[in-house]
Amino acid sequence: MREPDFAGLAEAARQAFRPDWADVVAKAARRRRLLRAFGAAVVAAVVAAGGGLATGTLGGAPTPTPTPAGSPYALRHAAENPKPGGSPIPQISVTSYAVAGDLDHLYVPVRDCRGRCVDMVAATADRGRTWSAAELPGGGINSSRFVVAAAGATVVAVVRGRADRPDDYRTSTDAGRTWRPAPVAEVAALPADWVSVEARGDRLIAVDPRTGDLAGVALPLLEARVVGTATDRWVFGYTGTEPTARRGKLRYVGKSLAVTRDGGRTWSVRKLPKDDVFADVAVADGRRAYAI
Repeated sequence: MREPDFAGLAEAARQAFRPDWADVVAKAARRRRLLRAFGAAVVAAVVAAGGGLATGTLGGAPTPTPTPAGSPYALRHAAENPKPGGSPIPQISVTSYAVAGDLDHLYVPVRDCRGRCVDMVAATADRGRTWSAAELPGGGINSSRFVVAAAGATVVAVVRGRADRPDDYRTSTDAGRTWRPAPVAEVAALPADWVSVEARGDRLIAVDPRTGDLAGVALPLLEARVVGTATDRWVFGYTGTEPTARRGKLRYVGKSLAVTRDGGRTWSVRKLPKDDVFADVAVADGRRAYAI
């Protein structure tokens, strides 16, 4: 029987996968042109304070280091954090993820340091054609303050608490122009039209899209988070804990998906086959879930 020609096989493989360098260079040039064109169109910050619109662009050729300017906060930041070839703190910057209230309403947390630094929420009710901006509740800047949910013109913000202080929720029903405190009421079941805000501790919190009231129901999982659409009431988390090699250190086990069809009175919990295999879960249409 003829001996296998491994040397010839290796050479054939090299020839088969040898790149066409001219094609590679051409594709790279096209990619750079595309990125420059796209970067010029991307809005890095959107604020409509006082009727003026501030925008920035990404990409393009490197620009000289700008001279620090702006608020005392920005100037102090530039002086305390010199970066050769870098730039000072931006005058306007996006501070967190955008939150959608529906197809028309979008809310973008921004920090405006053109004067005194202040955290704001930029809002649009027409899919980005026009924008307005208002201060987040509490004023000033606070790295523990977030916009966590929205439903139409109703927005939910929170200042994360510490061990000795609970989370401080505020809601707005006019797209962030005015805010009020919103304590979380404990209920046996959430109304069907209330929108899920987040899973926090052992509670699923939801908001009434008309009034901005908040309520919470008990969760069957630990370290859970909301998956799927806001009204489906699907959560992904763990069923328990177990000790680790480190003394006093526990780890969460039993990755599971839970869903309620009655506002949280009862839950159906399905455990994933293996904790170490699946990293996340996606819910497509309120009926089908996919572990990935």
